[in-house]
Amino acid sequence: MAKFIKPIRGTDQQYFACTACRDPKDCPFRLKCGEKFSATKIRALSDAKRRLAPNLSHSEAVELLIKFKKLKVNKRGFCRSCFMLVFPETCSEHTGHNIIQKVSNEMLSHPSQFVLAKTNDKLEAQYWFNEETKGFILSLIEKLESSSVLCIGAPTVFEIVRSIGIRCLMLDIDSRYMTFYNKEEFGWFNMLNFHFLTDESVGFDSLKKTISTGKVLVILDPPFGARLELLAYSINRISSLCSGKCMVFLVLPYFMEPQVTKYLPDFQMLDYVVHYTNHSKMKSHKKSAVRFFTNVPPSSIRLPHSEGYKFCEKCNCWRHPNNVHCDICGTCPAKNASTYKHCSSCNLCVKSTWCHCDSCDRCFLSPHKCSEKPSSKRAIIIEGRSRKKKKMF
Repeated sequence: MAKFIKPIRGTDQQYFACTACRDPKDCPFRLKCGEKFSATKIRALSDAKRRLAPNLSHSEAVELLIKFKKLKVNKRGFCRSCFMLVFPETCSEHTGHNIIQKVSNEMLSHPSQFVLAKTNDKLEAQYWFNEETKGFILSLIEKLESSSVLCIGAPTVFEIVRSIGIRCLMLDIDSRYMTFYNKEEFGWFNMLNFHFLTDESVGFDSLKKTISTGKVLVILDPPFGARLELLAYSINRISSLCSGKCMVFLVLPYFMEPQVTKYLPDFQMLDYVVHYTNHSKMKSHKKSAVRFFTNVPPSSIRLPHSEGYKFCEKCNCWRHPNNVHCDICGTCPAKNASTYKHCSSCNLCVKSTWCHCDSCDRCFLSPHKCSEKPSSKRAIIIEGRSRKKKKMF
């Protein structure tokens, strides 16, 4: 839960609301600042917690998994409809459900290969990295000589890191992973307010053990609509707990770069294009807007030559093949995996589809009518306040 400020009819309304659920339908609890915490509000909060809580505690889920692994593979099942391990004696409870038979130990170690991903974009939609992106992350872990890995979100990365024997921990808002991992491996966690939702002391101890070893690599895969000031709080909190070097890789669309650099000024965006297997717009290399933002110097990160990335000697870092260096700007300016062109009138590089309008004294997407100047709404945080401000760019 966090404090929000929303301007309504010229007046700022301050209230407390859930950080994980961006849609009031998922968590309707809201408490205005100064409002009494009435019995009605307490019931509303309890109801919201009950709806989101798992059926089993983490300890109960671990005990069930141990029992499940003692069965022969041909007697093991998994219900994708209920997200439950299916035993021979409980099979009748899942008649007509989507059941997977013969669940092996290998499958239990890689649950993202058979579980149904959540699809609510305003709560916890799940998108799996494709093989190339996972391979790139593995290369980062190796080349940066990481002694441990913390995955906040990113379950597919956790699965492969766990399989190669590097100490790792996954923290995620999806409590279903309690079904497959013990408390040393998984914690039910809200990344937007740095809060363990169950077994807080145990989860915090697991976190400290993971990040207290040498060089820690953190993969953070938040919802694209997450508030950056909240994410920055959690990232800074984790960094302060690390006894050694903390190397963070934050996964977000490139157009969020102004917000990232505002709240995380040490972070820079890599040219690497992140792809997912189950996202309609992010499968294609040309369409994916997702990038890595990191506090690791880009000069120390080699992007895969096999995917066409090239080294720019002038920038001293690896770039996308379409990103051409501009000697006037002194950088490779493209953000969206296309080739930019330099506008001498604006004195900056713009997309190749944009043309300069002398009347408006700026570049626009062509064709352009001067009477139709497009504006963009951005959320501007001013001294902790969120405002909608129209800004031309």
